Amino acid sequence: MKKFIKLNGKQIIEVRPEQFPDSIEVEIPDGMHDLDVLRKHHYQNGKLVETDEIINKAKLKEEYFDIRAWFTQNDWKVNKVFIGEWEATDPRWVEYKEQRAAKRARLDEIKALLG
Repeated sequence: MKKFIKLNGKQIIEVRPEQFPDSIEVEIPDGMHDLDVLRKHHYQNGKLVETDEIINKAKLKEEYFDIRAWFTQNDWKVNKVFIGEWEATDPRWVEYKEQRAAKRARLDEIKALLG
C-alpha cells in the first residue's frame, strides 16, 4: 500500500495516505497500521527498517518518571532525620537511603541512555 511519510532524521514522525509537503512516498505492507509504522520502524536507505528503539525509549522515559515520582513521594523522610524524629539508625531511614541510592543510580543510567 502506497503511503507518504515525514521524517526527522531516520525517525518517521508522520504518516498519511496522501502526499503532503516534505513527504516521501513509501510502500507499506498491507495490514500494517500507521501507528506501527510510527512506533516500530525507521526509514533508512529507501526502505522501512523495523526497530525497537522507539518503544525502548518510551519504556525508559516511563521508568524515569516513575523514579521521579518515587522521589516526590519519599523525600519527606529526610526531614524526619533532620528534625530528630528518626535516628540515623532507624530501619525506615536506612531502607530509604538504600532505595534512594539505587534509584538515583538508575536515574543516571536512564539519562545517559536517553542522551
